[in-house]
Amino acid sequence: MMPAMADHQRYYFGPFAVDCDQRRLVRGGVGVPLTPKAFDTLVILLGAAGKTVTADALMSELWPDDEEVNDATLRQHVLMVRRALGDRIPDLRYVVTDYGKGYRFVGPVSSGPSFLTQTLVEELCAAAAELSKTHSGAVLRSALDLYHRALTIDAESAEALAGAALCRCLIAENLRDPPRPLLEFARGQSESALRRDPDCVDALVARAKVALDGDCDVPAALALVQRAVSLAPKNPTVLGLNVWTLALATRFQEAHAFLDAHAEAISEHAPVRSYRGIVHLFERDYDGAIAELTSACDGWPHAGFARTCLGQARFFAGDPARALFEFDAVRLSAYDPLADIDLDSRFVAEAYALYTRFQFGDGIGAEASLQRLRRFSERQFVPAICSVLAEAGRRQYSQAMRHLQRCGANGEWWYVQSAIDPFLDDLRAYSRQEMQSPRQIDGGFAT
Repeated sequence: MMPAMADHQRYYFGPFAVDCDQRRLVRGGVGVPLTPKAFDTLVILLGAAGKTVTADALMSELWPDDEEVNDATLRQHVLMVRRALGDRIPDLRYVVTDYGKGYRFVGPVSSGPSFLTQTLVEELCAAAAELSKTHSGAVLRSALDLYHRALTIDAESAEALAGAALCRCLIAENLRDPPRPLLEFARGQSESALRRDPDCVDALVARAKVALDGDCDVPAALALVQRAVSLAPKNPTVLGLNVWTLALATRFQEAHAFLDAHAEAISEHAPVRSYRGIVHLFERDYDGAIAELTSACDGWPHAGFARTCLGQARFFAGDPARALFEFDAVRLSAYDPLADIDLDSRFVAEAYALYTRFQFGDGIGAEASLQRLRRFSERQFVPAICSVLAEAGRRQYSQAMRHLQRCGANGEWWYVQSAIDPFLDDLRAYSRQEMQSPRQIDGGFAT
């Protein structure tokens, strides 16, 4: 029979952690699949680390009532364990064969990280957190590398798991890399972190971003971020994400009330200060949006996203020339994330500029921009938002709908915004007309 295991028994070795209670093998915060019998094989070997476990003892514990089991069956399960751990003959790092006897787990195994190990993990996480305040793709990757160095030391560190997940979400938001793989990795890491620490704020934020951008599940995201607010009521990232999610849920009065209630905490953080103007934009109060966003941009010269939103408001206030001026100021800028904490909004500004040019007769300029993007896409990811707004701008709605589906499949953060974006009013009307009864797809819509 399998030996009884203490509640929450864990083993740590190399970059791996084994949670016996959850029956999970984890490497770098990500689960490694193992069949139930292969997992039990690993646990038995870990429980006797450094000692040989005979083949007969292993078989009697794994298959106590099966007289048909033989050495070949056991060898197959040991091979599964080795594959999961990355062992390769002849350089076996973890599970070795004592010929004629059985198998032995080699290498140091502990039931938890040591004090010195934990200190090193904390130092790596602190350095990574400082780096991740700058939303540059290159700097975020440096932060991500530090978090993963921490995870090679303690694969179950909630702080490192959450930090790595949040870095991936921020890299995805910059739209310079395909977001979907980053979001799916972040999903696993944030969920692992929350299993270890349900009150981990970074994990709640990362999981909320995955719910928004990966799943277009606004209610789930709002529940997660509001729990984060209750735990960290002065955290600017949490405050901003809560306002953003309330706006996406079209709960505009609540968003304004929240901004009023947290005015002091928000006043020192430029990105969050711009959110009142963004709420005005989504509720179609364009004069209010222009006033708030102009003030925010005056105090924050490199505010790419806020300036793009200001361009949107100017477009609907009847000033397309000023709108293009704002869009071009962002899309043609030399992005400097080291100077300001803001995501790279150049692709987003490019998309709205394309819409505006097509709508107001500059088809030649818009086509030239599209050709440049097509050439660019041969060597780097180009988000589908550009194609959606370009086709909507020249009223090619069926093509716009096709690109919108691709936008959702990519996991682009803008997709959930598409459900309330005033630039897509005509596209939504087209969808209703074509489909008679349009299908709402979580945060967006599709054919």
